[in-house]
Amino acid sequence: MTQPRINAKLEVERKDRIHNDLSAAAHHLKKRIDKALAPDGDREGVGLDIMAGITMLGFTFEAYLNFVGPLRVEGWNERASGKDKREAVWKALGLTWEPEQRPASTILQLITVRNMMAHGQAVTVRKEWVAQGTDGELQGLLRNY
Repeated sequence: MTQPRINAKLEVERKDRIHNDLSAAAHHLKKRIDKALAPDGDREGVGLDIMAGITMLGFTFEAYLNFVGPLRVEGWNERASGKDKREAVWKALGLTWEPEQRPASTILQLITVRNMMAHGQAVTVRKEWVAQGTDGELQGLLRNY
């Protein structure tokens, strides 16, 4: 028996919790990295997985701030700087931000590396040393630096 066709007005509200997806992506990459770094692991591309993992962790942290902020901070400003948002959330949660101690020190390192990748700029490194060898050996040292 077929059901009758009806007209209806439907309404739905859905909230995507992006911090969960970012955290899951970071965890997935961590598992790949651990597997690649195992003694018998295939290390091809592991550096790229590490870069992606760091990026996902950086995004995850900011997404957590943007999730908790509106729930706990009066007058939350999502467009504020990362530092201002972090300070507001920590204060609202009654926490003290201690940059020399974990987790703050780890978070600051993560943010620094993530920002280096997100705002990629060329880095020039200059090194000078004394070495001995044939011309080919010395050229090899320079190539491998």
